Amino acid sequence: MNYSQEMVKAGTRLNDLIEERQRIDTEITLLKNLLKLYVSLSNVGRNGQLAELINQVPAEAGITNAVKQVLRGSKIPLSASEIKSGLVEIGFSLDNYANSSAVIHNTLARLVKQREVMRVENPAGQTVAYVLRSGIQAPQQGKGFAEVKK
Repeated sequence: MNYSQEMVKAGTRLNDLIEERQRIDTEITLLKNLLKLYVSLSNVGRNGQLAELINQVPAEAGITNAVKQVLRGSKIPLSASEIKSGLVEIGFSLDNYANSSAVIHNTLARLVKQREVMRVENPAGQTVAYVLRSGIQAPQQGKGFAEVKK
């Protein structure tokens, strides 16, 4: 048995499953919000079966997974404010956070420290955007406006 090949296969499969779970979590959140909206717009109250279904679905995916989902869905690096807009677009509720921008910045800082996300900096060294590390090639020094900070 070639353990290196098996390790690569297992790692690839794990990554695929995590991505699938994140897509499913996002869809569940969207459907849950849609159902709540339909209930509020209709004259029909929640029936017992519908209420049970909505309540049995776990709350939204965590902020970390949601941020990674937004970054994964983008073909270009995103600023923190663009990530915040992306979270709203996928139906992730930021209502439970007193300062959602700070939560997003802290999450991004943690993901950078864990080497899951890279900062994109301008020539002055200021962070202007973020990108997932997987599958991204950093631009060469001196090429283009921004430089990816490893």
